[in-house]
Amino acid sequence: MGRAVDIIKGSLTMRDIFAKYGFEQNRAGFIVCPFHSEKTASLGTYANDKRWKCFGCGAGGDVISFVMKLFGLNFSQAVIRLGADFGFTDDEKTDTRAMAVQRRAQRAKELEELEAYRKEWDSHMLRYRACEEAEKDFRPHIGIEAMHPSYIAAVRGCEYEWEWLQGHPWR
Repeated sequence: MGRAVDIIKGSLTMRDIFAKYGFEQNRAGFIVCPFHSEKTASLGTYANDKRWKCFGCGAGGDVISFVMKLFGLNFSQAVIRLGADFGFTDDEKTDTRAMAVQRRAQRAKELEELEAYRKEWDSHMLRYRACEEAEKDFRPHIGIEAMHPSYIAAVRGCEYEWEWLQGHPWR
C-alpha cells in the first residue's frame, strides 16, 4: 500500500481530482466546497496543487484525504478508489504480490536461520551441562592432591561452553 500511496501523491494533483469528480474551478482556481453549503467558491489548492484547503469550513488535506471525505471512505479504500479511477491498480497489485512473495521468502529464510542458531545454542548448552556433571563426578576429594585428567578436561570444557554461551545469548 505504501508504494501505491507514494505513486498517487506524486502523480496526481488536486486539479486532476477536481476534473475527474466533476468540480469546475473558477478563474482563481477555487471550487464550491462539497463539504458544507455555500454559494461562493472557497476551496482552493496550494503547495504545487498537491494540497487543498476550504476557507469556509476549514477542511483541508491532500488528494487522498479529499477523496476520503468526498466519498466517506477510510484511507485504504480511498487509495484503492484513486488507483482504480486513475489506472494505477494493475501495476500496484502486481507489485504488491511480488513484494508479498519476497517478504514471505525473507521471513522463511530468517526463520530457518533462527532455527539453526537455536539448535547450535541448544547443543552448546547440552555440552555445558554434561561438562558440569563430569566436573562433579571427577572433582578431587579432600586429601587427594592429584586432579583426575577428566576433571581438568571437564573444567576446561565448561569454560569454553560458558564463554560461547555468554557471547551468543539466546533472545
